[in-house]
Amino acid sequence: MSRALILGSGGHTAIGWEVGVLHGLAAGGVDVQNWDYIVGSSAGSFVGARLAAGLLDATYTDLTSGDPAVERAAFAAGMGNSLPYLLSLGGQIGRAAVQAWIAGAVVRRFAGAARLGGLRPLRAVPAALGRALGPGRLTAREMTDLAALAVGLRQRQAACYEAYWAGKLMPEADWPSMRLGIIAFCSSLGQRRVIEATDGVPLARAVAASTSIPGLVGAVEIGGRHHIDCGALDSTSADLADGFDDVLILAPDANPGELARTVPPLEARGSRVSVIAPSDPASFGEGVQHLDVSRVPAATALGVRDGREAVERLRSP
Repeated sequence: MSRALILGSGGHTAIGWEVGVLHGLAAGGVDVQNWDYIVGSSAGSFVGARLAAGLLDATYTDLTSGDPAVERAAFAAGMGNSLPYLLSLGGQIGRAAVQAWIAGAVVRRFAGAARLGGLRPLRAVPAALGRALGPGRLTAREMTDLAALAVGLRQRQAACYEAYWAGKLMPEADWPSMRLGIIAFCSSLGQRRVIEATDGVPLARAVAASTSIPGLVGAVEIGGRHHIDCGALDSTSADLADGFDDVLILAPDANPGELARTVPPLEARGSRVSVIAPSDPASFGEGVQHLDVSRVPAATALGVRDGREAVERLRSP
């Protein structure tokens, strides 16, 4: 029986939650190590890389015992800005500070993109703000316009961002032998791209491309083409599991419409599909608050509970 695992997007809290779910499933006797295909989008790209490398337990330990202040400093250095520190501010004051920072950042990105490529990115600004501050999904055309904002960022920032993910992937920073597909959006082609080991792309660069939030982080160049996070278009890319007998989808940030569009076709073609979503989405925060590293331990604990509760359901025929 062929098995596929789909790991969706959702920022640092999604990383914690997905690792927690897999840890909870494993504690209940579910095989989470042997997959014919792992598909990771954004946060899921990092989790998939660690799982495929056999480092799930080490990652769980890192998430539950790490120092949020150290991780926040590393993330800020990788992003090249102060947003990770603002995310740690609590209450309405913190929320207002984050919103003001994002609005200013997107406007600056638009100005840079307009200088490089004319005024076409203007229509991307509302979409960028809406996606950054809310749960909306975008079209491929809107994603292409958003990419124009990200391309205008300094190339040095993209290099720092790749270095951040390279550090998190250590000690195993090469592509695993298990088949792993990492999802990004290629702005040059205006479509989703699946990056695998055979493409010859460094693993850290693929993860950086998959997690490069448009307007907040610079676009990542691969083969002369710019790539950004695909999560605003499709948070799971579950359709890539077509043809596998057993499909498990971890969907920390998927909306009901997205799953309603992707799951039934898989089931109609004979796949047994199981979906696990957070039982308490509010614990993740709103919008970019998913990037707040101080929320990761709680998200990981929630994932463990959700994984354990799903054990019997996954075992039933």
